[in-house]
Amino acid sequence: MADICMVPIPKMDVLMEDFTNIETLIDNIASDREKLLEMRNSWAVFFLGYDDDPREIPDIPEVVNWIKKSMEAGIPWFYFMRATQDNLGLVTFMICCGSDHDSDHPGRYIFEKERMLAFIKKNLSNLADFVEKHNIPDEVRCAVTDDIMGVVQSVLQGSMDQKNPSENMDRAKQIKEAMLRLTTLENIYGINPNIKKYFGEGKLYYSYITGGFLGSIDTIDYDKRYVKVVKDFEERTAYLVYHVIECGNTISLLYVSDDYNHWLEERPTSSGVMAQVVNMDTHENEMGFIRVDIIQGALYRSNDTVYSSMPGKDADKRELSCIDMEVVERLEILKNSSIMSDLDIAQTYIREGEICGSLLRSVLGTPVGVVNRVSSSSKNKQLLEMLQAQVPMKLYFMMDSTGNKVAFLSVSEDESEWEYEKLALEKGRAFAVVVDPDERTATLKQISFVMINGGPIFVD
Repeated sequence: MADICMVPIPKMDVLMEDFTNIETLIDNIASDREKLLEMRNSWAVFFLGYDDDPREIPDIPEVVNWIKKSMEAGIPWFYFMRATQDNLGLVTFMICCGSDHDSDHPGRYIFEKERMLAFIKKNLSNLADFVEKHNIPDEVRCAVTDDIMGVVQSVLQGSMDQKNPSENMDRAKQIKEAMLRLTTLENIYGINPNIKKYFGEGKLYYSYITGGFLGSIDTIDYDKRYVKVVKDFEERTAYLVYHVIECGNTISLLYVSDDYNHWLEERPTSSGVMAQVVNMDTHENEMGFIRVDIIQGALYRSNDTVYSSMPGKDADKRELSCIDMEVVERLEILKNSSIMSDLDIAQTYIREGEICGSLLRSVLGTPVGVVNRVSSSSKNKQLLEMLQAQVPMKLYFMMDSTGNKVAFLSVSEDESEWEYEKLALEKGRAFAVVVDPDERTATLKQISFVMINGGPIFVD
């Protein structure tokens, strides 16, 4: 048997329900009989491109769908997957295809008998077809079956179950998520960067207002009452507090929960921040979203309301200017033109005031349009800031090109042109400021764009 072989499944394959790469790999292995026999039960399968997604793999619908479709396509997972209890690839496939969340214990899964039987039956059938097709000896087939079923049986018997998942929560992941949220608070509100710096050193800080108009920050140790509240909260919940906001007789604990499935909805936006609000006089507490603002780098609550859910899209849109509403309409048109991305480009603009773009990249030799925030690239961010300072048009989306140019889609200053511009956008003929780095020019023109595996790319 071969040593462990790491087999990545690219995110684009998942999104496109594409099995070409995995089938090509199998065909290449099968073309060398010695290698085929050697590679049995050697794969450690993992999904590439989901490192920044707080969800566990079994909670990402497109991944679960890809795994199930791959079985329908006949991929012989039982032949190639490692047959050891530390192979999370096999366990992940089992969870995706045959379990549900345990509602009483976040992080625990309960296997459902009928679904697991269907999972086992289908994979054994795929294994039998593969063995017959490639004339693999019976003793190898039996060894593969025995090894795989030994692990499956062990998992189903609960030897890998967690009795108290919250106790085993990876604190390092919570800290990493907290640092990400502090970065978001810097980008949206401009909080003092020392808050994140000190948190990275293990020091928790809180924001407060002095004299009603001076924003200040200090270590939580400055007030021993606050230290006790934070300590009690973290011990009771296994959550991680990453900042605290003082407001009157209350403190708001900004936290990262112990359930990855909630992290996306917890993350700060321009609409609000998830917090545990504690009344220091009555010791009453309330969990929900609060609205915040900034004074000299310190956060403060902009009202006393604790919202049961993030203040909604409608409220955000009512606060937008007329031209921002126009931008949102155009971003919705782009979204509906077959963009494939977990990033909601319209909501990113509404909540964070950031514009997104699509970069032309190559994934395993396949061209892909990758959608991301413009700020993810310091070069593109600087280019956007330079353009916004020099051109009067509103810029709302960036497109990479098939050449060496970049296009920033724009909204005309003349409102009478807006309807025509939107019609052109729907037909893939957008108005944009085209930047030519070689010539150092920026020109307003109408461009053509096409979808390349999920992202719109300017045809230069």
